[in-house]
Amino acid sequence: MTAPPSAIDAKSLRIFHLLLSAGTGMMALVLVGIRIGGLGVEVGPMVSMLLGAAGVALAAGSLVLRTRFGPGRKAEAVEAWWAADRRAQRALVMWALAAAGVDFGAVAYFLSGQTAAAAPGIMVGLLALVNSAPSRLEGG
Repeated sequence: MTAPPSAIDAKSLRIFHLLLSAGTGMMALVLVGIRIGGLGVEVGPMVSMLLGAAGVALAAGSLVLRTRFGPGRKAEAVEAWWAADRRAQRALVMWALAAAGVDFGAVAYFLSGQTAAAAPGIMVGLLALVNSAPSRLEGG
């Protein structure tokens, strides 16, 4: 009988969170910069509002998952804490939802130039990414 697959190690999770956050932020900056530079695409306000609302919903879903994550580690080792209760997998889903919220907000701004449609998704998504950093989840 083979051993079950090992959990994702803590260092890899930290690197993944950092790169996902940086990539999401860069994409948002590029899309906003292109729009400000006058190269955006014009769509109706309803499309941008729907994209913005989807961004907020995704990022808010990430924040809801954060509340169900449980307390940080006490005396147990970092690797053991991440392996218990499938925390690593839940963290990856949580980070993906937060990043998607930022992406949807950035695309909404790129397509319409409406800050009201884009800013909530971007801000809530960035808040969720910061609030769910590995060091915060571990209780550090």
